[in-house]
Amino acid sequence: MRRRDLSHGAPQLSLRLAPSKRRSLRASVAGANVPWVAATRFFVNERRVAIDTLGPFRAVLAQSVVGPSATIRVHVKTRDGRSVTLSHRASPRP
Repeated sequence: MRRRDLSHGAPQLSLRLAPSKRRSLRASVAGANVPWVAATRFFVNERRVAIDTLGPFRAVLAQSVVGPSATIRVHVKTRDGRSVTLSHRASPRP
């Protein structure tokens, strides 16, 4: 499989949030350029809660950390030295 060159534009990555067991939240980095990701840092309301340097790039966020409504950010560093921040607002869960 030939890897896509990242020299043109921003990396094609997205932040995905999904419910997990025990009312926690699973955050993961997805997209066409995931093979280029070197490291990720996960933040909830500006507080770092996880670091992942091996794929698949994901973290399970406890409900006590996320709260009823929070901003979740992932700082992604690519193998070519660039970085991008992905952000998503978590919605309240019943």
